[in-house]
Amino acid sequence: MQDLTHDHIARFIGICIDPKHQYIVTEYCPKGSLQDILQNEEIKLDTMFKHSIMHDIVKGMQHIHSSQIGSHGNLKSSNCVVDSRFICKITDFGLPTLRSNSNKGSPPPGVPKDAAFYK
Repeated sequence: MQDLTHDHIARFIGICIDPKHQYIVTEYCPKGSLQDILQNEEIKLDTMFKHSIMHDIVKGMQHIHSSQIGSHGNLKSSNCVVDSRFICKITDFGLPTLRSNSNKGSPPPGVPKDAAFYK
């Protein structure tokens, strides 16, 4: 995840795992999730905006699919965040892998094996 850099993927900052919870820290996107925007009746979504969001998601997913992550595992509007320039970025990719590996002591794909939070 640390090496997964793309304009349409939320930048990975860090991770923390305890026995009951996993936390992924990514870049701050002040417009919130795509789900928040879709549910906000005050925001009018014209055709150009919808196409732009779809384009951003497709580009981000293409990059994830071509990376060692391989797939998102849970793509939905709440896992897409929007930055201050209304660029949509995918987040929470690799969480199914993270959850399945959290008790095994091995990091998910893309997380350095010597990361402090796995020791």
